Amino acid sequence: MAPFFCKEAYMSDITKKAYLSKELVQAFIEKEQRFHDERQSRSLSFFEGCVDFRGKKLLDIGCGYGRDVALFSGLGAYAQGCDYSKIFVEESNKRFPKYTFKVCDLFDVPKMYGDANFNIVHLWAVLVHVPREKTEKALEAIHKILKPHGQLLIATKKGEGEKTEDYLHPDYSRLMVFRTPDEMQRLFNRVGFKVERFLEPDSELREGGDKWLKYVLRKI
Repeated sequence: MAPFFCKEAYMSDITKKAYLSKELVQAFIEKEQRFHDERQSRSLSFFEGCVDFRGKKLLDIGCGYGRDVALFSGLGAYAQGCDYSKIFVEESNKRFPKYTFKVCDLFDVPKMYGDANFNIVHLWAVLVHVPREKTEKALEAIHKILKPHGQLLIATKKGEGEKTEDYLHPDYSRLMVFRTPDEMQRLFNRVGFKVERFLEPDSELREGGDKWLKYVLRKI
């Protein structure tokens, strides 16, 4: 399984190294499984009444080990996933062999999937790894693959600045980029998205107490 290489990856070098490590990927999966039920319940509640998955083509970018592709398929979507990490894609294919997963960088999704191909793109906890100067380019790539009036589902960490953290594994750090609602709104305006639903929680129950900005966007 060869990665779909691009000239410039969306993640920082230290984050790329982390997600190409079997040790880090395994630690990530173990952490996510501890919070699975809570996270799934909150996500579905947020989407309710705003996103109709039935019969829609959906791409989960940064699909990890494939859990959300299976979730959205169960809700009636024609879902598939992609991830920069070959290790994650191998894990996804092993756990959910009935679905399609590909190795692909976020910047290269238009080359891999073509323009105006999906009704919905799921980008959950991915922008947190995108350096600030690359964020607009990342959103432009997603805008291209969405059909007219398609929807983009985003969760990213709230705050200012950035930091590296190694709480998943002491040998592998990841870049975390924090963003404000105003910053996100300016990006959406420039790229061509309108906000249909927005949640800015006072607190989050997940590990570390991070606060997450959550959006349902519509391509305009």
